[in-house]
Amino acid sequence: MDPLGIFVTVTVVYILLCILVSLFIDADATTYLYGKLGPSVSKQMSGKVIWIIGAGRGLGAAIAVSAASQGARLVLSARTRADLEKVKAECLEAGRYKEMKTEDVLVLPLDVSNTLEHEASVKKVLGKMGKISGLVHCVGSEVLGPWHLTRLETDLSSLHSCVLGPVSLTRAVLTHMMERSSGLVAVVSCAEARLALPFMGTMAGYTHVGGMALYFHVLNHFRYF
Repeated sequence: MDPLGIFVTVTVVYILLCILVSLFIDADATTYLYGKLGPSVSKQMSGKVIWIIGAGRGLGAAIAVSAASQGARLVLSARTRADLEKVKAECLEAGRYKEMKTEDVLVLPLDVSNTLEHEASVKKVLGKMGKISGLVHCVGSEVLGPWHLTRLETDLSSLHSCVLGPVSLTRAVLTHMMERSSGLVAVVSCAEARLALPFMGTMAGYTHVGGMALYFHVLNHFRYF
């Protein structure tokens, strides 16, 4: 078989394998194997204070409910209090077998793009919950359309909400984590945007090329604790 034929065959097999695997697991291979073979999630999460940005709906809300079911205490942040209160109720229901109380879930409305609020928000969380064990960024703005018709103002707004805001808040929280010599920062991104699919120029920009992934990949090289 000629080299081109081998390349095409390998590519097709790889794509088919990815599609097949995606039918049975809902995460990347590392996360899936860690969940199956790693230590008990309940033991890892019990008593931890997890601050979730973008917890009002979608993946952020799902992460909050799942963490509550494993015994984590939660701080829920998004722009709309009404959405957060609904998620809090779901978290309390999910955590009922872990004896979760209403004070174990703090609703903290926050516009992450408003960096002037970050220091005060961190102090409020520490005052109410005592510590911050983990910070999860699950933010994103759905901007779809032809690349050449997207306004620069839209790009700037997305960068502030989805890159610079999370980076600023992480820096504010990181000081506390360094003092405790413990902490975790997680970023949830969009697979479609990472692939730079058509009509997703702005989303691809703030997710990967524009800095979200790169900012936190650089952070991963530092060992603060």
